[in-house]
Parts: sequence; structure tokens; C-alpha cells
Amino acid sequence: MHARYLFVVVACLLSLLAGTAAAQPDGPDIRVGYGTVIATAADYEMDGTMWVAIACLDSGNYIYRSTDHGLTWPCLQGFNAGFAVDRLGLVVGEGDSNFIHVFVNYPSQEGDLYDIRFNRDGSSGGMFSVADGPDTIRDFAVCRDYSGDNYWLYAVATNPDSLVGYRALRFFRSSTYGREWYLTDSCPGEGWSEPHISAGAGSYIYFTALNSYGTTNVLNLWLNSLWMNAGHWLFCGWPQGTDDLADPVVGAAFTKPESLATIWCLWAQDYNNSGDWDVKYVLWSGDSGWSDPAYLAGTVAADEQFPDLRNYTSLGNPYINASYISDDNVFRTVYRRYAQASTPTQWSDTLRINDGNAGTGSEVRPKLCYTPGGPFSGAGCVFTGAGLNGCWWNGPYPIVIAEPRTPQAAAATLSVRPGIGRGPFHIRTTSPASVSVHDPAGRLVRELALERDGAATWDGLDARGHNLAGGVYFVRLVAEGRRATEKLVLQR
Repeated sequence: MHARYLFVVVACLLSLLAGTAAAQPDGPDIRVGYGTVIATAADYEMDGTMWVAIACLDSGNYIYRSTDHGLTWPCLQGFNAGFAVDRLGLVVGEGDSNFIHVFVNYPSQEGDLYDIRFNRDGSSGGMFSVADGPDTIRDFAVCRDYSGDNYWLYAVATNPDSLVGYRALRFFRSSTYGREWYLTDSCPGEGWSEPHISAGAGSYIYFTALNSYGTTNVLNLWLNSLWMNAGHWLFCGWPQGTDDLADPVVGAAFTKPESLATIWCLWAQDYNNSGDWDVKYVLWSGDSGWSDPAYLAGTVAADEQFPDLRNYTSLGNPYINASYISDDNVFRTVYRRYAQASTPTQWSDTLRINDGNAGTGSEVRPKLCYTPGGPFSGAGCVFTGAGLNGCWWNGPYPIVIAEPRTPQAAAATLSVRPGIGRGPFHIRTTSPASVSVHDPAGRLVRELALERDGAATWDGLDARGHNLAGGVYFVRLVAEGRRATEKLVLQR
């Protein structure tokens, strides 16, 4: 028997024996928005707030927010771009810079990428160019890092029509909350498509995309160790023969050190181009390197497609969640599974998300959303209804394997005295944490060592012992579930 089909038979037998491989959703699907949905995006916050952006066929675009763990989804804002938006990105900030960033691919000049920024009350916060000009942009991906109020934004844009020698793949970064964007790196080549980026617990940014060499289709996974700066990439590619590939996604456990964090990469693959789609994955461990590709979901009776992958943004949490759609030509089911860094190949049983039939499409794939402190552990999904009719939310209770919930810690306290002066500056916290000093652009200046009583001092020097120029600096505290930032003015 072919090894691949032996795998399928064994998987199906295990599913029948376990009797829990498709746990029923806990409740009915909850409507988020109306209309014929052609693109979706989602994000979440550690206080339990969830965000969804949808683009509809009539050129209407909407932002929804839930503060009650998905029970209700009031519309925060609607906006009309003047054309049918067929790709969306959504990034939600925090702290004093808690903007809502909606990214759209404008058709002008064969594709320009813009960040439409909103304030928390829904009012406009501006519209800023990420990448414009004659370079074609067919697809893009966006994310932010999790360094608190002074987060940076990241974007990657692809030009599959580019010839060798041109910038087919470009990486951008903003340290000003979307107001200005800078090209950090680019890569020539042909056929780059379907990019995805995500951030880990520190300075690492993860990137995946597809391209081809001749008739060979390749899954690419790159790691950047320093905020997506040029010269800090680790490259890896997995040739998959002539099989069609689609929808790669990448994510890492939110653990430190980042160099040892476990990384998962998922994608859909058409087995022998037979029309039988499966979801596969590879993973990275700093101890053992890259694994061989393996199946997350592969059956003969249905197509498994449109994966998503998200980590918790709670420092030290080792879990990752994956979702995908299983389509048996009668019903399209959204499934969620989870794994953790210590046993990264041991996925949970499949947990069914949706109550009603789901819609499908690369730009309307189910989007994972966490709602910490909610009535269930782990992630639920935002998804479209059958026929792309409306946007919905659901999240099941795990039935067999209880995924631990990370306790929500009390708010952090951070004090810096004096607030202005030549130093030394005396810093105190209420509990052990990571404390660092940053310049106004968010760049790391100095890591500080805390004493047992939560105290530290900063003498106005950088990590090499050099005197820093006078001006504004920020002291940042980061601990599991807690973040705080204090401003100081260094005088010279």
C-alpha cells in the first residue's frame, strides 16, 4: 500500500477509535457582519478584546470589535475605498499607540499598499503609504512585534510578475506607527506568492512564501533575528516537486530565547495534483533544526485547505493553534488543533469550530482569534458562511484534552525617579520582569538587571558603556501578561 494512503487509513482508524476527533461546537455560530464577504482579517488583545475587518463585494468595508468574548460584535467603523478590496490586513496596537491598522492593496499603478489607521473610537487616524509606485504588488502580509507601546509594524509585498534582477519581494518596517515606512530588504526572483509574516517574543520575525524553480514548487521559510533588518536572515526551502502548494502560514511559540523557540509552518498541498488537498507542516527546534514535512490533516474523502496559525502573545506560553477547512463536497467544517513546544508534533484531537456550513477561499480562510479570560481555553475562529454569506464567530470547549489557560497577571507597576535629570535614574517594579531602555524610535539601548527587590538603576550609558545623547528615552517593563512604559528625559 502506498505510504501516504497507509497514513490516511491509520489516521481514519484512530479517529474512529478515539471517538473525539471532531468535537461538536459548544454553541451556535454568532454573526459578526453581513454582506458577500470577499476578504477577512482578524487580531486580538490579551485583555480579551477581538477585532475583525471584512471587505464586501459592494465595496463596503467594516471593522468589528467584541469585548464580551464573541457574544456581540458591534461595528466600530465602516469605510469605502472606492473599489472592491480583495485583500486585507489587520494589526491592533496597544498602550498610548493603540491604533487600528487596516491594510489594503490599492489597484492604482498596478498595486499600491496603504495603511488606513483608525483611533479606538473609530475616528480616522490617517492613511499612509507603505509601498507605492510602479512596482506591481499582487499580495502582501503584515504583522507587528510585541514590545509594548513602542511596537514596530512590518510588511512584505510580492511582485510575481517581476523578472530576475528586480525587487520581486520587498520587506518594509515602520517605527512610527504607520506614518513612515522604510524598505529594509528585497529579494529578486520570479513567482513569489502568498507571503505570510509573524512575530515572536522578541526581535525575531518569521516569513514564509511560495515560489518555483522550473517545474519544482518550493515552500520557503525564513527567520530574521533582528527586527527584519538586512543581513540577519536564515533561509530554508522545501522543494515539493510538481505538487501545487497554497496558503503557507508560520508562527512560533512565544518563548525566549528566540533562537531556541519552536516554529511551525503549515501549508496546503495538492497530492500528486489529483485534486486531493491536505494540510502539511514542518517545524524548527533550535536543538534539532528543521524537521521533515508531515501531515497535520490528510484524508481521501475530503479536501483540507486554507490553514491559519497563531501563537499566544503571553511571554513563556508554549502553545500554538492551527485551523483549517475540511470540505467533503457536502459540508465545509472548520477545525482547530493545538500543540506545544515541548511536544511539537503531538497535535490535539480536531476540535470542530462551526455549527453552519462555512465558505472557502484564500482571502476568506478561517482566522484564529484568542479571547483570554473567556469561557473556553485556546482559540476560536472567525469565518465566512456558505456562499461567502456574512462573517461568523465560534469557539468550542475542548472536550478531551484540556489546554491550560495562562493566568492573567495583575497590572504591572513601574516607577522611574527622577523623571528628568543627568542620572542615575532609579527604577523599581513590583515583580520580576524584563526591563530595558529604548530610544524614541523604539530601538533597544540597554537591558537592565533587576535586583531581588525589583530595583535597578540606569546611568545614561548604552550597552557598550558609551554616554548617550541627551533627550527622551523610555523604560519598558515586559513580563508574562504585564507591560508598562515610563518616559524619562536625559540631560547632558
